[in-house]
Amino acid sequence: METLPNTFIIGAPRSGTTSLHNYLGQHPDVFMSRLKEPRYFAYRGEEVEYQGPADPVTFNQSTVTERDEYVGLFRDAGGEAVVGETSPIYMYRADVAAANIQQTVEDPRFIAILRNPVDRAYSDFLNMVRLGREPILDFETALDREDKRKEKNWSPFYYYAEKGMYARQLERYYDAFGRSKIKVFLFRELARDGKEVMGQIMDFLDLETKRIDLRKKHNRSQFPRVNLIHKIASYPSVKSARGIFRGPVWRFIDWLRKKNLTEETPEMRVSTRVSLENKFRPEIKRLQSIVGKSLDHWTEPTG
Repeated sequence: METLPNTFIIGAPRSGTTSLHNYLGQHPDVFMSRLKEPRYFAYRGEEVEYQGPADPVTFNQSTVTERDEYVGLFRDAGGEAVVGETSPIYMYRADVAAANIQQTVEDPRFIAILRNPVDRAYSDFLNMVRLGREPILDFETALDREDKRKEKNWSPFYYYAEKGMYARQLERYYDAFGRSKIKVFLFRELARDGKEVMGQIMDFLDLETKRIDLRKKHNRSQFPRVNLIHKIASYPSVKSARGIFRGPVWRFIDWLRKKNLTEETPEMRVSTRVSLENKFRPEIKRLQSIVGKSLDHWTEPTG
């Protein structure tokens, strides 16, 4: 008999989804997919052929589009009450993902964790730099080129600003599934009191309260110490295990790229922050009325 997930962590990216995935997976009555971000319900039956610099060997290859492969991710589930997966792209592609889940899964539940969209966008950019996928090391330039990247069919990995339009994304889930099936948290809540957040999640999923180890932090931002080393080492790393970069040569280059990273990341320019705050402010006000949480700390003007 096939096992499909009944619980989805849907986003937003760079907002604590990896931490929630790992924390929830510690519970004895929970089975979380070993592959984080299968993205199946966002791309079911589609040909995923994005053309961004890293897309052919990252996004395209790791996206599950066939049912048999997706079901196989949950083959080892042993009757746990909660079977789940985490795909932040389900927020960005809400229309497609929500419709596909609605057609396939009986009585699904959703967990969304949201971060100030300005901070989320910058963290997303820094993460793509850390992974060697972002060819530009200037955030403002990357933002300016977002529309052109869409035109050139780069994946949503590179849509730093657009992925922050949470209100319109969540509305699709509320319309399809109702409020009782969706639990929304803020990144700040997880950072300040992870124990309380996990307790609420266990209540939401009708799980017995268990102690969860919250000490490990996941996916910290990093930035290159020396830009030239990063530029030289990143492109072969993206094209991992191809041509002359196969095997030991690639492993050395990737080691060099990682050694060149530091957790001392540059500050976002004040002018960029102000511009993004103005861009997101109407969306944040709309979101606040939808989720019933105060987001005043997201809209306080800079300076």
